[in-house]
Amino acid sequence: MRSAKRPHRPEAGFFADPHDTAQRRYEALRAYFLEGATAAQAAARFGYAKASVQAMVRDFRRGDRDFFARRRPGPRVAPAKQAARAEVLRLRAAGHSITEIEQALATTATPLNRTGVWELLSEEGYERLPTRPTDQRGGSRRDHPPRTRRISWPPQPLRLPSDFAGLLLLVPGLVALDLPGAVSAAHFPGTPRGPRHL
Repeated sequence: MRSAKRPHRPEAGFFADPHDTAQRRYEALRAYFLEGATAAQAAARFGYAKASVQAMVRDFRRGDRDFFARRRPGPRVAPAKQAARAEVLRLRAAGHSITEIEQALATTATPLNRTGVWELLSEEGYERLPTRPTDQRGGSRRDHPPRTRRISWPPQPLRLPSDFAGLLLLVPGLVALDLPGAVSAAHFPGTPRGPRHL
């Protein structure tokens, strides 16, 4: 005789869609080990990257099984971190490093230092990004410097009072170096406002 199907209870959402970080990690690992879900399936179900689930599985096998224990004393909620959480996760999903996220938050209403950024990412199961080539990093670290422009040389003859007139003895040597020829031979890049040829 079949047993009657258990009625749906509103509290089931607590287990089906966990919001607490430790519980979400627990449920993802439970799905992986008990239900036979793959790392990719558990990641999609609980909002992780596949690599994050693989890292959690590795850590679990090494003995990291304190899911609901508080790891550090202190307040349960850090208001500054919680205010920045959504933006930190959005920036990491876009491929930004901890340093880049810290810089992006510095001018917002929710600035957060590197430690705070890493704690948020670590709580969500993210691993540190490996060192990447510059062209693969997310976003620009600084504004581009202003372009150079050609300056006008003072009219001749030029007279400059100086207490160190002996320095002028270097001028013939500079002329002999042929700086314009050296710059041309170096093939430096140029712009219409700052050509490479002197």
